[in-house]
Amino acid sequence: MLILLRLLLILLFFVYTAAPFARVEHPKRLAITIDDAPSPASPLFTGQQRALTIIQQLKKAKAPPVGVFAIGSHVASFGEDQLRAFGLAGHAIGNHTYAHRCLKNCSSEWYIQDIAKAENLLKNLPGYVPLFRYPGLDEGYPAQSKKVQAALSSMGYINANVTINNFDFYISYILQKALREGKFIDFDKLRKVYLHVMLECVEFFDGLSILQGKNNINHVLLMHSNDLTALYIGDLLQALRDRGWTIISIHNAYKPIPANFKNKPIKIMAETSRNPASIRNTPQSMSPQYLSTLLQKEKVFIDATPLHTYTASK
Repeated sequence: MLILLRLLLILLFFVYTAAPFARVEHPKRLAITIDDAPSPASPLFTGQQRALTIIQQLKKAKAPPVGVFAIGSHVASFGEDQLRAFGLAGHAIGNHTYAHRCLKNCSSEWYIQDIAKAENLLKNLPGYVPLFRYPGLDEGYPAQSKKVQAALSSMGYINANVTINNFDFYISYILQKALREGKFIDFDKLRKVYLHVMLECVEFFDGLSILQGKNNINHVLLMHSNDLTALYIGDLLQALRDRGWTIISIHNAYKPIPANFKNKPIKIMAETSRNPASIRNTPQSMSPQYLSTLLQKEKVFIDATPLHTYTASK
């Protein structure tokens, strides 16, 4: 009896100690995409300075090619050199329409022509690839979407879905407002807030995909061509890698993604206290009120004094 008890204890020891090693973690793969390029000047950067800073940060971080989705009207007006720099650096240039309007506000016929108008400007640039992203991630109403998807297929485009959304554009809006008002910007605190909200969104949407049973996909992160990306994309890449993420090339991003994957939360199929998507319907970092309160709480923007200045070098 004593021998059997000892054998049982030994068996239990191996079961409990071996279990963590037997557990298979889901792969954490993520591609970077940057929307609304080329972008105009701000108090911190000219458009070209911003593009070159992002390119430099990506190179320093040894990042694989990212996807840069271009607005045709910006290319025609001021920003072709920005896109050319991204393409020559090895990054992919995709189509984000010419006028950057939401499909729900347009006719399908006009929208398709707008895609073609942008393509005529982009197709001869270095790095151009047949990837298309809907402005505002708006695929319109079902009848519209069906017509546009058919046109995209006939033009050879892949619908560049997003799996990780965020409100970096809203933080950028508040930053630009503070700069115009002459406020002092604490860039270290801004970096802290930016990384916090971006990582929260990454973890939320990754958790959502797991709850939906899509735990073996390549995630695609939405970012924008703004000052925040120029300032902190290197820090964000390092933070993602520190959390176990592998940054993959945009050229490899879309193969395993289900055609019907939507970045908006849908019905949750299971619950787990460790999964952030089981607690909220959307990440709190996609709430303008939350972001405004957080930036105010962290005292990122304060009234300037004669000793406080800001420059693009920060």
